[in-house]
Amino acid sequence: VYNVSFLQYRMNENGGFKAITTPDVGQYFATPYLRVFPRKVTLAPNESQIVKVQLTRSTKLEEGEYRSHLYFRAKKNNNPLGEKMKVEDSTAISVKLQAIYGISIATIIKKGTSNTRTTISNLFYEKDKALNHFINFNLIRTGNMSTYGDIYINYISDNNTTVEVAKIKGVAVYTPSEIRKVKIQLTAPKGIIFSSGTFKVEYTANESKVILADAELDF
Repeated sequence: VYNVSFLQYRMNENGGFKAITTPDVGQYFATPYLRVFPRKVTLAPNESQIVKVQLTRSTKLEEGEYRSHLYFRAKKNNNPLGEKMKVEDSTAISVKLQAIYGISIATIIKKGTSNTRTTISNLFYEKDKALNHFINFNLIRTGNMSTYGDIYINYISDNNTTVEVAKIKGVAVYTPSEIRKVKIQLTAPKGIIFSSGTFKVEYTANESKVILADAELDF
């Protein structure tokens, strides 16, 4: 059994979320303009359910971006089917942990023309004591709307051989945040040693693969 609702979040510089009730300056909630149904879903094993989200009061929208997060939360089941009742020792102290699962999906309304630009800054290479390799950088967002895309990192050796050494999908900088700090571990293919060459970082739109931002680092 899942309950369906909306939550409001603030994104921090490291991509983490904090639940909020009041929007930050420059942030607008989508909830007043959305309806979702059904709000409760009961699924048998291998069963699916379509949940519809409807835009309402669209004539009331001013230009800009409105964001809320559609939240599916598993309802706690205190009496699982087939479970036998156990006799408990009332004189003993016990602790029982039960995970309650939930997932949220950013739901965004955009009205008007986006003037958002994304750039990459503070790009640097790092190797830790365990000899793991990392690329660090900041995604910088400016403009009136969020940015969302995939990150690809290629290594170009001195002999001009290009190999993909990292990728991560679904990286966002949501309004009103202007910066997201990114740290990605690199995977070197067999025979590749990061001794010299160039790292090329590309941040691309998900479906079109249009490059939103890119940068290079000579190693």
